[in-house]
Amino acid sequence: MPGIVIFPFSFYLAWKKIGIDVAASFTVCSDRITAERISEVVLVNLKDKPIAVFAIYAVIGDDISWEVDKFDPPIILKPLESSLIETKPYSELYLDAEKYEPDFILNAKNRYLYRNIS
Repeated sequence: MPGIVIFPFSFYLAWKKIGIDVAASFTVCSDRITAERISEVVLVNLKDKPIAVFAIYAVIGDDISWEVDKFDPPIILKPLESSLIETKPYSELYLDAEKYEPDFILNAKNRYLYRNIS
Protein backbone atom coordinates (compact mmCIF):
# COMPACT_ATOMS: atom_id res chain seq x y z
CA MET A 1 0.00 0.00 0.00
CA PRO A 2 2.74 2.61 0.80
CA GLY A 3 4.26 1.96 -2.63
CA ILE A 4 1.09 3.13 -4.36
CA VAL A 5 1.12 6.37 -2.37
CA ILE A 6 4.85 7.02 -2.87
CA PHE A 7 4.95 6.10 -6.61
CA PRO A 8 3.58 9.43 -7.99
CA PHE A 9 6.01 11.42 -5.87
CA SER A 10 9.01 9.27 -6.89
CA PHE A 11 7.91 9.43 -10.55
CA TYR A 12 7.80 13.25 -10.35
CA LEU A 13 11.30 13.42 -8.81
CA ALA A 14 12.69 11.06 -11.47
CA TRP A 15 11.05 13.13 -14.24
CA LYS A 16 12.86 16.25 -12.96
CA LYS A 17 16.22 14.45 -13.39
CA ILE A 18 15.73 12.55 -16.69
CA GLY A 19 16.69 14.23 -19.97
CA ILE A 20 17.66 17.79 -20.78
CA ASP A 21 15.20 20.69 -20.96
CA VAL A 22 16.53 24.17 -21.74
CA ALA A 23 14.60 27.32 -22.63
CA ALA A 24 16.42 29.89 -24.73
CA SER A 25 15.63 33.43 -25.82
CA PHE A 26 17.77 35.88 -27.74
CA THR A 27 18.18 39.57 -28.46
CA VAL A 28 19.10 40.99 -31.88
CA CYS A 29 21.16 44.14 -32.35
CA SER A 30 23.17 45.96 -35.01
CA ASP A 31 25.23 49.11 -35.28
CA ARG A 32 27.41 50.91 -37.82
CA ILE A 33 30.37 48.55 -37.79
CA THR A 34 28.69 45.18 -37.16
CA ALA A 35 26.06 43.22 -39.01
CA GLU A 36 22.67 42.49 -37.50
CA ARG A 37 23.40 39.68 -35.07
CA ILE A 38 22.26 37.75 -32.05
CA SER A 39 23.84 39.81 -29.28
CA GLU A 40 22.53 38.10 -26.14
CA VAL A 41 21.23 34.63 -25.41
CA VAL A 42 19.45 33.73 -22.18
CA LEU A 43 19.53 30.03 -21.31
CA VAL A 44 17.29 28.62 -18.58
CA ASN A 45 17.89 25.11 -17.21
CA LEU A 46 14.43 23.65 -16.56
CA LYS A 47 15.70 20.39 -15.06
CA ASP A 48 16.99 19.66 -11.58
CA LYS A 49 20.51 18.68 -12.71
CA PRO A 50 23.52 20.59 -14.14
CA ILE A 51 23.87 20.92 -17.91
CA ALA A 52 27.07 21.64 -19.86
CA VAL A 53 26.78 24.04 -22.82
CA PHE A 54 29.58 23.65 -25.37
CA ALA A 55 28.26 25.90 -28.15
CA ILE A 56 25.25 27.91 -29.32
CA TYR A 57 23.99 27.54 -32.89
CA ALA A 58 21.47 29.68 -34.77
CA VAL A 59 19.14 27.85 -37.16
CA ILE A 60 17.03 29.59 -39.81
CA GLY A 61 14.64 27.49 -41.79
CA ASP A 62 15.60 23.84 -42.17
CA ASP A 63 18.91 24.21 -43.95
CA ILE A 64 20.85 27.23 -42.65
CA SER A 65 22.73 27.15 -39.37
CA TRP A 66 25.86 28.75 -37.97
CA GLU A 67 27.80 28.76 -34.76
CA VAL A 68 26.96 31.86 -32.71
CA ASP A 69 29.46 31.15 -29.94
CA LYS A 70 31.64 28.31 -28.70
CA PHE A 71 32.81 27.80 -25.11
CA ASP A 72 36.05 26.21 -23.98
CA PRO A 73 35.69 25.25 -21.16
CA PRO A 74 31.93 24.73 -21.44
CA ILE A 75 29.44 26.84 -19.51
CA ILE A 76 27.76 24.86 -16.74
CA LEU A 77 24.11 25.71 -16.09
CA LYS A 78 23.27 24.82 -12.51
CA PRO A 79 19.91 23.16 -11.76
CA LEU A 80 16.95 25.49 -12.38
CA GLU A 81 19.32 28.41 -13.10
CA SER A 82 19.42 30.94 -15.92
CA SER A 83 22.46 32.48 -17.57
CA LEU A 84 22.92 35.50 -19.85
CA ILE A 85 25.53 35.00 -22.57
CA GLU A 86 26.81 37.95 -24.59
CA THR A 87 28.05 36.89 -28.02
CA LYS A 88 31.00 38.19 -30.01
CA PRO A 89 30.29 40.74 -32.76
CA TYR A 90 31.09 40.08 -36.41
CA SER A 91 31.13 42.32 -39.48
CA GLU A 92 29.54 39.96 -42.05
CA LEU A 93 28.25 36.42 -42.52
CA TYR A 94 28.99 34.41 -45.66
CA LEU A 95 27.08 31.43 -47.01
CA ASP A 96 29.45 29.71 -49.43
CA ALA A 97 30.97 32.71 -51.27
CA GLU A 98 27.97 35.05 -50.98
CA LYS A 99 27.23 37.56 -48.24
CA TYR A 100 24.32 36.35 -46.10
CA GLU A 101 22.02 38.65 -44.13
CA PRO A 102 19.63 36.68 -41.91
CA ASP A 103 16.20 38.20 -41.43
CA PHE A 104 15.68 38.01 -37.68
CA ILE A 105 12.53 40.17 -37.89
CA LEU A 106 10.84 37.69 -40.25
CA ASN A 107 11.75 34.90 -37.82
CA ALA A 108 10.51 36.86 -34.77
CA LYS A 109 8.16 34.03 -33.85
CA ASN A 110 11.30 32.13 -32.84
CA ARG A 111 12.40 34.90 -30.50
CA TYR A 112 11.53 32.67 -27.55
CA LEU A 113 12.57 29.14 -28.34
CA TYR A 114 11.70 26.33 -25.99
CA ARG A 115 13.55 23.18 -26.87
CA ASN A 116 13.34 19.81 -25.18
CA ILE A 117 16.46 17.81 -25.91
CA SER A 118 16.41 14.16 -24.86
